Amino acid sequence: MEPIKFVIRCSVFVLIPLHLNAREDLGVAQLAMDRLTELTNYVQPRWFFFHDMVTLLPGKQLTSGQILGRVVNHSDTSSLTLGLIGGLWISYGVSGIVVFFLLCGRLISYWWNRYIMSGKWIHQALLVVGLDYLLELTNRGMFKPMYIIGPIIVMLIGSRKVKRTREKEAQVAS
Repeated sequence: MEPIKFVIRCSVFVLIPLHLNAREDLGVAQLAMDRLTELTNYVQPRWFFFHDMVTLLPGKQLTSGQILGRVVNHSDTSSLTLGLIGGLWISYGVSGIVVFFLLCGRLISYWWNRYIMSGKWIHQALLVVGLDYLLELTNRGMFKPMYIIGPIIVMLIGSRKVKRTREKEAQVAS
C-alpha cells in the first residue's frame, strides 16, 4: 500500500472522533446559547470559558459543567462538558475560536522552532505538554486550573536543571 493511502486511511480514526465530539459539543453549546438569559443568571458569558478557575476560591462554587447541567438539562444533579469549540463559541463567538487556534498554532510553532534550533529538552517538553493540553482542551473544553500546572512543573524542572548545569560549569571553571 502506498504511504499516502495508508495515512489517509489511518487519519479517519483520528478525524471521526474529533468530528463526532465537535457535533455533540456544538449541539450542547447551541442549547446553552438558546438559553443565554438563563446562563447569565449563573455567569456572564464572556467569562464562561474560564469559569472553572473560580472554583479555586473559598466556598462552594459551581463549575461550568454544573452550570451547563442546570441550563441545558434543567437539573441540579447533572453536569455537562463542552468541548473547546463550544466553550469558546459561548464566550467569544467564532472570532474567539479563530484567534485561540491561531495563538495555539503560533505557540506550538515557536516551541518547535526553538527545539529544532537549540535541541534543548525544555522546548521539546513544552511542545509535548502544549500539544497534549490542546488535545485535552479540544475534547474536555473549559479551561481548568490543571492546565496551568503542567507547564509550571516543566518550567520548574527546567530552571533547576539550568541552575545545576551552571553550578557544575562554575566548579569546572574554578
